[in-house]
Amino acid sequence: MATRATRTERAAGTPTDGEVTVVIPCFNHGEFVGEAVASVLAQDGPAPSIVVVDDGSTDEATHAALEALPDEVKVLRQANAGPAAARNAGIEATDSPYLLMLDADDRLPKGALAELRAALDADPEAGYAYGVMHFFGDWSGEVRLPPYDPYRLLYRGVVGWIGLVRREAWEAAGRFDPALQGFEDWDFTLGALGAGWRGKRLDLVVLDYRKHGRSGLEQDRRRYRELYRRLRAKHAALFKQAPELARESDLGPAGRLAYRTFWAWRPVPAFLERAAYSLFFRPRGDMRPGGEQVPDTETRSMASGAFLASVARVAFVVAGGAVSILVARLLGPEGSGGFLVISSLMFTLAALGTVGLEIGVGWMLGSGRWDRQSALASTAFAALALGTVTAAIGFGVYLLAADTAFENIETGVALTALAALPPALLLTIFTQAAIATQRYEAAAAIGLATAVVYVAGVAALAVGFGLEGAVGGLLVGQVAGAAVALLWWRHGRHATGSTGLDLGRLRAAAKFGANVWFANAMVILVYRFDVFLLNAYAGASEAGYYAVAIAVSGALGVLPTALGSVLMPRLAALDSEGEQRLLRETEARALRHTMLILAVTSVLLAVALPVVIKPVFGAEFGPSVAPALILIPGSAALGLTNALYAALAGRGRPEFAFRAALITT
Repeated sequence: MATRATRTERAAGTPTDGEVTVVIPCFNHGEFVGEAVASVLAQDGPAPSIVVVDDGSTDEATHAALEALPDEVKVLRQANAGPAAARNAGIEATDSPYLLMLDADDRLPKGALAELRAALDADPEAGYAYGVMHFFGDWSGEVRLPPYDPYRLLYRGVVGWIGLVRREAWEAAGRFDPALQGFEDWDFTLGALGAGWRGKRLDLVVLDYRKHGRSGLEQDRRRYRELYRRLRAKHAALFKQAPELARESDLGPAGRLAYRTFWAWRPVPAFLERAAYSLFFRPRGDMRPGGEQVPDTETRSMASGAFLASVARVAFVVAGGAVSILVARLLGPEGSGGFLVISSLMFTLAALGTVGLEIGVGWMLGSGRWDRQSALASTAFAALALGTVTAAIGFGVYLLAADTAFENIETGVALTALAALPPALLLTIFTQAAIATQRYEAAAAIGLATAVVYVAGVAALAVGFGLEGAVGGLLVGQVAGAAVALLWWRHGRHATGSTGLDLGRLRAAAKFGANVWFANAMVILVYRFDVFLLNAYAGASEAGYYAVAIAVSGALGVLPTALGSVLMPRLAALDSEGEQRLLRETEARALRHTMLILAVTSVLLAVALPVVIKPVFGAEFGPSVAPALILIPGSAALGLTNALYAALAGRGRPEFAFRAALITT
C-alpha cells in the first residue's frame, strides 16, 4: 500500500470558526436546502463555516430559497456540473482543515458534528469519521453498515456517507471525481485507502438521509454495474492488494466469496432489492415527526401497485409451472397426478380457510377503518388458529375419502401438506394487508420468498424422497413466505397504534369478507372438484395430464387477480372519501384493462400450447394439450370474475358477489 505523507497532528478540542467547513451542493432542492442549513447551524459549539454551491439550479423556488439563507452562509454559483464538481468548488473556496459534505435534501442531527470531530481528534490515523445513517421521508429506519473493513470496501460501499473528512485525506484521494457521479463517496474511500488513510466508524446516527423520488440512492442503483466497473478500473492497483487486505478482514472464506460475487455485482434486480428494503425501512405513511400517525392510504400509482402485486403472483405461477415440470420429469404422470391431488387439497383448503378475512381486512385497511399494526396483530393469531382448524378438517376429509379421491396418497404425505395451512393462511392475509396499505414491495417480497423456496424445496427433496419430498417442498415454501410476512410485521411494530388483539374489528372484517369468500369458495370448489373426481375414477396418470393442463391454463388469471387485489382497497378508500366520480373512472379503467389482458393472453396461450407442452413437460404429456385448450375460456372467465368481485367488495357491496355465485353455482 502507498506510504502516507506526514500529517500535522491537531490537539483535541471544540471546533472554532473556520476549523470546519460544511459544503452543501444544491441543484433544484430549494424546498429542502433551508432545512439542511438550519441543521448545521444548530450544531453544538461555534458554528462551522457553510458554503452552499448552486449547481446550476433552474427553478425559481431554489433561487428564492438560496437568497433567503442566513447572511453567514456563503453561496457560490456555477453551471451544472454534478455534485462532485460542486463539492470540489466549495472545498476550494475554503482552507478549513476539516470538511463535511452534506446534500441539500439531508440533515445533520444535533450533536453529530462534535462527535465526528472528537473521533478524528482521538485517532490521527483516521482520514474521515462516519457513522449510522437514519432514513426519513419515504422510508424510515437506520442503516447500520458493517464495521470499517478495507477488504469489504473493495466490493461494497460499506461506509455510505463519508462524514467529516480531513482536507489532507481529500487531497491525497484525488478530490471528488465528477466522472463517477453518484459513487463519489465510495470512490473517495478507495482513493483514501490507496493513499494510506482509513475510516473511523461511530455507532451513532450522524446523518438524516431523506429518501424521496429524486434521491440519489434510487437513481444510482440503476447504473450500478457500469459505475462499479469504472471504479475497479480506476483503483486497479488497490484491487490487486485484495489478498493482503483479506488477511486483515474478519470475514471467513464464505463471507469473502459473498462480497466478491453478490455484493460486488449485485445480481438481484433493483426492484427486488427495493422490495427487500421495504421490509426493513418503513415506507411513508407510518409516522410523522412527533409520533403522529399518518393514514395508511396515501395514494401511490395503481399501475405500479398492480405491477408489484403481480410480481408475487407471476412468481408463484412461474413457481407452479416449474414445480409441475420438475414433478413431471422426476415422478412421471402418476407422481404428477398424486401431487396435483394433494396440493389441490391444500390450496383449496387455504382459500376456504381464510373465511374471507383477507377481503375484509383489505377493505377495512383501505377505507381507514382499522390501523395496520392492530390489523396484523389480530389477523396473525386468527390465521394460525384458522389454519389449525382447517388442517384438522382437511385431515377428516382425507380419512373419509382415503379409498377414493385420495387413493395412493399416504397418510404422512397428507399430514405434510395439511401442515402448510397455518403459514399459508397467514401469508395470504398479510399479503392482502400489505397491498391494502400500499406496501406493494412487501407483498412482492412475501410472494417471491414463497415461490423461490417452493421451487428450491421441491427440486431438492423430490429427487431423494419422491412424492413425499415434493410435498415437503410445498410446506417449506409456505413457511418461508409466512416468515417474511412476520418479519415485515415485526419491523413495523414500533409504529404508533394498537398492537393488541381487536376481536370486534376482526369479526367485522370476517362478516364483510364472508360474502366474497362464499363467491370465491363456490368458484374454487367447482374449479377443483373435477380433480378429485378424476383421481378417484380415472386414475393417477389421467390426473397427471390434467395437472399440466390446469398449470398452464391457470396462468391466465394471474394479472387480473393482481389488479383486483389492488383495485379493491383503492375503491374502498375512494368510497370512504366520497370521490364517486374518481371511483367510477378507476373501476371502469381497471375492468377494461382486465378484459384486454385476458383477450390477448388467451389467444397467445391457445397458439402456444400445442407447441410447448411436449418439449417442456415431456412427450408423454401430449394428452394434456386438449384439456388445456378446453380450460382456457373458463380460466379467462374466472379472471374476469375475480376482478368483478374485487370491484363489488371495494364499493362495499360484497352481497352482490354472494348472489352472483349462488346463481352461477
